[in-house]
Amino acid sequence: MMARSIPLSSRIVFPGKLTPDERQRLIDELYEVHDTIFAGEDKTVFAHSIMPPDASDGCMLLHAEPGGRLVGYCCLHLFLHRHDGRKVKVLRGQFGLLKDYRGSHRNVSFLFYRTLRFWLAPPWCPTYLLEAMIHPSSYLLMHHYVRTMWPAPGPRVQRRLAELVDSLKGYTGYPAVACAPVVVVATGASTRETTHDTAYWQGCDKLAVQYFLKHNPGYREGHGLLAIATVSISNFAHAVLRIGRVMWRRRFRSRGATTVTANR
Repeated sequence: MMARSIPLSSRIVFPGKLTPDERQRLIDELYEVHDTIFAGEDKTVFAHSIMPPDASDGCMLLHAEPGGRLVGYCCLHLFLHRHDGRKVKVLRGQFGLLKDYRGSHRNVSFLFYRTLRFWLAPPWCPTYLLEAMIHPSSYLLMHHYVRTMWPAPGPRVQRRLAELVDSLKGYTGYPAVACAPVVVVATGASTRETTHDTAYWQGCDKLAVQYFLKHNPGYREGHGLLAIATVSISNFAHAVLRIGRVMWRRRFRSRGATTVTANR
């Protein structure tokens, strides 16, 4: 799927620095984008997830067209949690981008940099990224950039991560639909997609997509597959490699397009 060639402007916003009026205006704008992409979630629930009052810190990346209309967002929130008597950091994200603009990995650099900042900031403690995956495209993206995560296809089971997900499932605020062998929760929001889109994902032969569909067959009803990854040096190195490949390919395509135009 190719993104539009229209350039987007992006800016970072820190919700904690906004006034109540600024926060409400932003929620209204973001909900218009969200309601175009997802169905089934009212504005109150959305506002709580996009700017959670119990988060220790948070930031968001906003994408807008040249005229200023918002077309996408990516939020990352930090929570402090106790597991087995230890303090841990839990990062949770929400993101959405209008269909015509997808395919350029617009949020990857932001997520990489901000995750690194949250991980290195005190207090020093284990850090995890926890997501409720409500669409195969989201799970595919996480599986592509994260080397070690759970649940994931393959014979090796990350038991420590599986136990942590089970411990954190109530922390997400979503009721559990299934807890074995993976954790599936009812998020109340489902991605709006056409019958063509549904047929594409059902017929996709990528291993991560087939794994997601097998373990979360009710994703169109708003069911989310809880996925977790350790924020670690090995996962960061893997992400850097993947990001580098994407940037190189994009630059190569751009050079190729310029050469073709020049030779016409």
